[in-house]
Amino acid sequence: MNTALEFTSAEREAVNKVENYFKCKDMPLQEKLLHALLIAQHDLEAHNFTNNLEKVRILDFKNTVNDLLSKIRHRNVDL
Repeated sequence: MNTALEFTSAEREAVNKVENYFKCKDMPLQEKLLHALLIAQHDLEAHNFTNNLEKVRILDFKNTVNDLLSKIRHRNVDL
């Protein structure tokens, strides 16, 4: 049984951003993604963006992180 997750290019890009932001080697990817999701949500709620394009980028990132978390959770349930 192959348990490796397959990521889209957007998901791979989000993972790279999260891994580069959270340098702690002891923090699992799922935890890093949860923190990234919280930061993105906070930025949206606090209107921490300068224009609509930046807001859309944050929304896209947040949606991608949500997709990644769903994949990870689904895989963990199936294992």
